Amino acid sequence: MHTIQLIVLSAICASSFMAHASDRPARDSFDDRDKEFDRNYEKTKKFVDDTYDTVTIILIVGAVCGVIALIATSIGVIISVYCCTRNRDY
Repeated sequence: MHTIQLIVLSAICASSFMAHASDRPARDSFDDRDKEFDRNYEKTKKFVDDTYDTVTIILIVGAVCGVIALIATSIGVIISVYCCTRNRDY
């Protein structure tokens, strides 16, 4: 019973797809597809390049901030140790 239902469902889906495909205008030539592919490729390439540039900038800024935080922490530790050892009363 399930096999028959599956066959009927497949036939309905196929006929629906074919009806939908026949409603769309046909392409005149491969040149149109090539032009559309080139446009989509250029858009995607530009998006990837922009994203790569943005990620690179974020990583550089993060690295610089990390180095600044490390230096500031080191200076703070040095000052703390110096102040603690200087004011000791023996």
